[in-house]
Amino acid sequence: MPENTRRNMGSTFYSLHYHVVFSTKERRPFIRSEWRSRLHEYLGGTVRGLGGVAEAVGGVEDHVHLLVSLKTIDAPAEFVRELKKASSIWVAQMHDPRFSWQEGYSIFSASWMHVPALRRYIGNQQEHHKKRGIETDAGEKWGELRGKVLGLRVAGFSGTPPGCRIHLNADRRSSRCSDLRLLS
Repeated sequence: MPENTRRNMGSTFYSLHYHVVFSTKERRPFIRSEWRSRLHEYLGGTVRGLGGVAEAVGGVEDHVHLLVSLKTIDAPAEFVRELKKASSIWVAQMHDPRFSWQEGYSIFSASWMHVPALRRYIGNQQEHHKKRGIETDAGEKWGELRGKVLGLRVAGFSGTPPGCRIHLNADRRSSRCSDLRLLS
């Protein structure tokens, strides 16, 4: 190919956005409204300290949602483990010595096109849970397509992540999440 027609990509482009959700141990309502915003600020600072970008942090008394951007070298499982560890210690020292996070978590990759909707969803958690209730939210969201996909497990939940449309391949054995849209 002639030199003048060749195009080089001068740098690396990535857009890695994750919606992370984790709960207090046994879904107890440990996160008091008096210090919830400070916890969200602490989580955002910890995300930055771990090299990520906290695009949105929100939640209610028994769980938190984060929208984070990570680098290509970051391992999401390690990132969440360190985030939960640091914030658990902070809450126990500053607010409630009985505090801890539940062992598991949920993490979903999100297209850059869905970041604005995720920001609104995370920022509106208080209002969202006033209408729907905390206990029913996860069950309704993640269980919506239960039974339509064979053997899908996402971070400890059966069913699918919120708004995820599943397409079965022709052999009906494998599936993938092709479109993350929030259901409201």
